[in-house]
Amino acid sequence: MRGPATDRSAAIRARRAAKPAPGPSRLRTGYNCAMQDADDNGDVLDVLVRQAPERAPIPLSAQYLRAVARVEALPENRDGADKTWVLKLAEELARLQRSMVRAR
Repeated sequence: MRGPATDRSAAIRARRAAKPAPGPSRLRTGYNCAMQDADDNGDVLDVLVRQAPERAPIPLSAQYLRAVARVEALPENRDGADKTWVLKLAEELARLQRSMVRAR
């Protein structure tokens, strides 16, 4: 039995074979070639995205988990704590980025 990746590959090959020859109505410009390549690559990427990743879980040490628990328990990380400093920091960063100029 053929899998989805193989069926998709066969469909891509069939579509490439069925392309019309370049003529006055379909010029093979650099843009058209690039767009067709992008479409074909997009099909391959679609197949790869649908495949489940085969990764083992990342082991976390007990020391790391204790550190995370300690940070989460801090008063400033509890519900109801004042977190307006985050918005002020983001606004300041945006203002700073807008004022940056490339040094030449």
